[in-house]
Amino acid sequence: MVLFIGVDPGTTVGYAIFDTDDGKIKLFSKKELSADYLIQKLEKYGKISVIATDKKKLPSFVRTISTKLGAIIFTPKDDILVKEKVSLTKNIDYKNSHERDAAAAVIMAFFHHKNKINEMYDFLSKNDKQELANAFIDASLKSPDLNYLKILNLLEPKPEIKPTKKPLKDNLTRTQTPDEKNILIRKLQKDNAKIIKQNIYLKEQLTFLKKRYENLHKKTSSRPKERPNKQLMDILTMKEKRIMNLVKDLSFEKKKSTKLSAQTDRIIKLMNDNKYLFLLTLPDLRNPLPKSNQTIFIEDINVYTEKAIKSITSEHILLSPKQITKKLRKFLPCIYLDWSNAFYETIRDITVVKRVDYENKFNAIDDFEGIINDYQDKRRTELSSE
Repeated sequence: MVLFIGVDPGTTVGYAIFDTDDGKIKLFSKKELSADYLIQKLEKYGKISVIATDKKKLPSFVRTISTKLGAIIFTPKDDILVKEKVSLTKNIDYKNSHERDAAAAVIMAFFHHKNKINEMYDFLSKNDKQELANAFIDASLKSPDLNYLKILNLLEPKPEIKPTKKPLKDNLTRTQTPDEKNILIRKLQKDNAKIIKQNIYLKEQLTFLKKRYENLHKKTSSRPKERPNKQLMDILTMKEKRIMNLVKDLSFEKKKSTKLSAQTDRIIKLMNDNKYLFLLTLPDLRNPLPKSNQTIFIEDINVYTEKAIKSITSEHILLSPKQITKKLRKFLPCIYLDWSNAFYETIRDITVVKRVDYENKFNAIDDFEGIINDYQDKRRTELSSE
């Protein structure tokens, strides 16, 4: 479901919950209702996409709720008049004016987004992706700068990569399961969602501060110029600096978001190619290894602690571009693959390696162990004959 919420703050808080799936509006009101308590109530209904108010100037109570819920904000161009509220809610059974105002706000917000939502449904229908409607609409409303195809690509599950024809030993075949790949994709999508949410919050803060700055500037312009108010000028200077800092933060977050989006696209593209494996990456061996990942890429394997070494089992497979010391090699109870002269690409905390290189490393281990076994058998035969 896609939820629109209308909120009328005050001593008595009225709020309306509009579900786009069934088109029904639920109304509630309560005296001395805190923002945190209302957030707990709303979270029980599901993912909130839009928070609406009937006021042109955004109330701080509504801003707090929208920020903590990660929802976008709707405010009308002008305050909704009482006669307009009555007209909008004439078919709705409300208990008081607070519920009426909340209902009017949520209806106005839905009317504002209705055409775009219908457009999204048409797009999903043409692409036969109606099952993604709720997640798609929520992401599109919150990220208007992203095109529909890109959002759809992030949301829809990726096809499983078929295993290679060449059989590998047990440890190799279980290094890359579909579940592990899905976990990686979900992690990347979650990171992107956080960046998008942070960008939205910074934009809202910037808009709010710009309006405050403009209002304060108007007040100073209307006063006698010969006696400027030093305190007010200090406030203006402080606000201006804060706006500049927010602009810098927003620019940084945009660059970060663009970079993360490019990295996500790169990983998804590689995942569709059966030539590569995707491995969890750790900077060193100072912390215990996760039990759920048998194959791990260690950037510097020679930096380690005793606790981390004890966490390693025979089920693990360790790769590192650093040449391992003989002392550490004796301690390792697992397979170690020297990756100093093989391809790898690190994207965030994921390392991409070529499957053929991985297979060749395993084959080299098997060949070496076979030579050692043959030599030991030959020496035992020679000693017994003497």
